[in-house]
Amino acid sequence: MMKPSLGGADIGASISYETVPARPDDLPVGIIPGTFLSVVRKKRIFMAALLAGLALLAIVAMSVGAYDIRLDRMLAVLSGATPGAAEVVIWKIRLPRIASAVVVG
Repeated sequence: MMKPSLGGADIGASISYETVPARPDDLPVGIIPGTFLSVVRKKRIFMAALLAGLALLAIVAMSVGAYDIRLDRMLAVLSGATPGAAEVVIWKIRLPRIASAVVVG
């Protein structure tokens, strides 16, 4: 890279160019630095952990309430195998509440 410099104290002097060494972080086009990739990897791990936490909290929110539902019963209701009061509580009350909480944030 060329950097202009004045060739003396005289304003009318000609401009000469000196070569400035390239910075060490100047890379050819198409090469992604390892530090950037490690930051992206950390963000992906963090987002996966947040989604896993959200899924765990959704399961807890589905099972806890005035009408407690065990995990095996909840899985049976979600698969459609068991009709009854638990089905009404999960599909009509708890899942809409959980979905709206996730959407709203």
